[in-house]
Amino acid sequence: MFGNQSPFLKRSFHGDGMTTSPVRKVFDTLRLSTGTVIVIMIVAIIGAFSTVLYKIWAADRLAAEREVAAVARVFETHKQRILGEMERYAASNAAYLNVDTNPSPAWIANRFAQDMYRDSKYSAMFVLDPDYRPTFASTPDPLYKGLFDIRKFPNVERTSDEIRSSYVRETLRMPTDRGSFAGRLHELSGIELVDLGNTAALVGIFAIVPDPGNIPIAKRPPHLLVTVQTLNEAHLSGILRNLSLSDLIFTRDVPKGMNSIRIIDGPRGEAGYLAWHPMSQSYSILLSSAPVLALAIGVILIITVLTIRQNAIVRDHLAKREEQARYAANHDGMTGYAVREHFTALVHDILSRGSAGHAALIYLDLDRLKEINDTHGHAAGDKLIRVASGRIRATFRRADVYGRVGGDEFLVFVWGRTSPDEIIEDLQDLLLTMNDPVKFECKTLHGACSAGLALFPEHGRTLDELTRAADIALHRCKQSGGNMLRVYDEAMDRALKEAREMREELVYALQNDEFELHYQPIINVRTGRPDYAEALLRWHQPERGIVPPDIFIPIAESAGLMPEIGLMVLEQAVADASRWKGIGVSVNVASSQLMQEGFAERVRSVLEANNLSPRKLILEITETQILDDVKKTKSVLKQLHAIGVRCALDDFGTGYSSLSYLHQYDFSTLKIDKQFVQDSENNANSRQLLATVIDLGRILGMDVVVEGVETAAQLEFVTEIGCSTVQGYYFARPMPAAKFEAEWRCCIRSRAS
Repeated sequence: MFGNQSPFLKRSFHGDGMTTSPVRKVFDTLRLSTGTVIVIMIVAIIGAFSTVLYKIWAADRLAAEREVAAVARVFETHKQRILGEMERYAASNAAYLNVDTNPSPAWIANRFAQDMYRDSKYSAMFVLDPDYRPTFASTPDPLYKGLFDIRKFPNVERTSDEIRSSYVRETLRMPTDRGSFAGRLHELSGIELVDLGNTAALVGIFAIVPDPGNIPIAKRPPHLLVTVQTLNEAHLSGILRNLSLSDLIFTRDVPKGMNSIRIIDGPRGEAGYLAWHPMSQSYSILLSSAPVLALAIGVILIITVLTIRQNAIVRDHLAKREEQARYAANHDGMTGYAVREHFTALVHDILSRGSAGHAALIYLDLDRLKEINDTHGHAAGDKLIRVASGRIRATFRRADVYGRVGGDEFLVFVWGRTSPDEIIEDLQDLLLTMNDPVKFECKTLHGACSAGLALFPEHGRTLDELTRAADIALHRCKQSGGNMLRVYDEAMDRALKEAREMREELVYALQNDEFELHYQPIINVRTGRPDYAEALLRWHQPERGIVPPDIFIPIAESAGLMPEIGLMVLEQAVADASRWKGIGVSVNVASSQLMQEGFAERVRSVLEANNLSPRKLILEITETQILDDVKKTKSVLKQLHAIGVRCALDDFGTGYSSLSYLHQYDFSTLKIDKQFVQDSENNANSRQLLATVIDLGRILGMDVVVEGVETAAQLEFVTEIGCSTVQGYYFARPMPAAKFEAEWRCCIRSRAS
């Protein structure tokens, strides 16, 4: 069959003579026949085809491994996202109070059956008591109608037992019945896959715990929030929407030609898989084309080239998907900012190159995000976050590094500037921009921002040092009321360390009776005698001496000690007043104390224990405390009013001075800040304003007390404009209880008689 020569071997004319083809020369030199050459060519083509076939098979196998890894990774991420969604509902003070402390079926139904279902579209949801008995159920999927018994599923029961044990262990570690589970929520939740026969489901378990805490916590096993997500077609299609995979199914036996991951290993060998058709099927396509390729070498070569090209496209597509997955893992989904770990890596890279120039780390905090979330809902808060992140990017350069490190906290590393002043100017412009209103649906949201600034290299040469410095500066902003910029300096660090030391000393002071109450009389101008005495807290610290209240009270408030200190003050003041008989007592109440559950009942108990009439007690509340929780404040004031305790709006004129407070709340007394009377001596406008406020208080039927009366002229003025009750150094400075009783004994006796 090889008798005829190949056309390549025939003689060819070149010029005027006959010459031999170069190919023929090679063949002649190697003494290879045409048939041998053809065999070699066929073998070479088969070898090349086999090599290509092998590479395509290997590429498909690698693509399949990547698909398996991507599906497994996304499936695990999906489980964690379920737990993250459950955390929003299970970990909150409101959930704990309405499920565990004082069960509210209406609240549970609204929060878990409506709000939570709207967000997560679960198949079923259950609230289990400490004995795993369902107390509430929502079963959109008929499969779960009836009671849900977690003991049918050993892995779910085991996880639930571990969560219960972790919860009980944490509560026993708490020094009091109040505490926080911050940083421990991962130990109080879990998610398991259960086998339901024809299908499978993800069961999420989350202990219902108070967050941020600092409310009474019962030392018993918790209630559990349980959600069930059936792995049906609708649910599975939602899991892998970002991976471009199709036909994801749950199956007992993997159909031929499908990739899979095993998700169920039963105790008796039962298996369950997630299976899908692979994206790349080049190998099977090539095999099916083999007969045609064997007959037509050219077609084989073309198909091989096309197949290799298609395989390259698939690899590029998978590489892009992997890049997208890496981007999603490194960036916040709402703002596009880097997450903390990625932000750290980017900044370290800039600093390691030594090309930062004039640089700075900016720590930003959205001041009113929590208030907006509580008032308008989380959708409004999310809108504010997105707008704020856009304004931040618009202020600084594209090359700067942006990170989101908390719900309302951002980090920005700006670098390559000509001077620190340029950074500060940009940041001041940003703060002004952040005050611009944000439109949401039919509402107008008013945000604000605080910023702590640490300069490189003045305040730190590493990211950790800069972060610490910027955080300290931000903390100083928040202490000063927010909506401002603070540049770090070493004095802030010293003040922070001193505040930490003072927190420890305050705990010791509570345990060792270092606090003392002084009393300043509140004088009835008509009688010249006190109707009440204001209780003022004094701290005698052995090393520091007398520490002013305006220094230690904010620290005690931030450390969460004010409820305990406030209760001590209330008990001591009421006990002292019970001896005076004719003179009542006025006690300042901290915001954290006022917001405590059962505060009004606690006041009633203290009064009854000391046999003091509620009319002899005034509780002073400042304007800023009202803004902390308007709804809760109204409720507490109504409860106090029902008991018979009078409430005073203290330091009126130093805060927002909204006239709406005077008729919206049950205040019986209006205390005008001392600045009004002190300015009145030299300022006609201040005198007129003071007279107007006094008239307003009288019109509203309130007792009016003018604070800060220090001279006879001031007393004469406030008396002339109609004020009958005053307080100030003109009559007496604050004094210990024994001295107060000695100096005003005549009033106490005459009133008592």
